[in-house]
Order: sequence, then C-alpha cells, then structure tokens
Amino acid sequence: MFEKEFIVTCDKTGVVICGCRCFEFRGCLCRHALVAFQLVGISSIPQRYILKRWTKEMRYRHSLDEYNMDDNNLLDESSCYSYLVHQTVKITEISASSNVAFNVAKEVIPMLLKRMLEVANANIVEQPSEEIRV
Repeated sequence: MFEKEFIVTCDKTGVVICGCRCFEFRGCLCRHALVAFQLVGISSIPQRYILKRWTKEMRYRHSLDEYNMDDNNLLDESSCYSYLVHQTVKITEISASSNVAFNVAKEVIPMLLKRMLEVANANIVEQPSEEIRV
C-alpha cells in the first residue's frame, strides 16, 4: 500500500502546518492536523480554521444577497437560470424556517408550476418546428 509521510508542526496556540497542505488547497483540515491537535491537547478546532464558507451563516448570507438582473441579461439563458436558482434558494430557505412560511410555499408553488407549464406548452405550440432533412 502506498504511504506518504507528512511533516506536521503544531503548537499549544492552535497553529498547525501540515506538509500535505490540505487546508491551504481545500479549506478543510486534514487528519494529520487533527491528530496533531489531539497530541498537544487541543480538544476543539481553533476558530481560524473554520472558514465562513463552511458555516450556516455563510449559506444564509449568500442566499439573501441581492442578485442583479438587468434588461440586457433577460435574453441570456444562463443569466436567467442563475437568477431563478438564486431566487428559489431564497424561497426555500425562508420557507424551511417556519411552518407558516412552509405552508405558504406549499400553497403557492403548485400554482406557479401549473402556470409555468401552461406558458411552456403555449411556447411549444407557437414556435414553428424546425425541419431537418437528411
């Protein structure tokens, strides 16, 4: 089995440096660093190693940020998709926060879906089909 050794330095203040550089590359501590914490008597991960991108706070802050959608982007399918995903994530997070919000979403989403299917079906009928001849 392939084994590689990494040099790990750790002090009592909770500063750890590992040769595998997992934290620097991926943003999460490697098992080598976690073992080093145990060996020096640190029982919880120091705050400096808990990046905001891995916290619930970041998820909610990100989803509640405003997403700018101007008229120039309305024709760009990718921009429309990104905008809609952003909005539906906000709806989902808010809806999951309480029973009242969930019930509102549960009532409104089927109506929205029905209306979107009507629009999609109308567009299929309105658009002439492209003929492909071989």
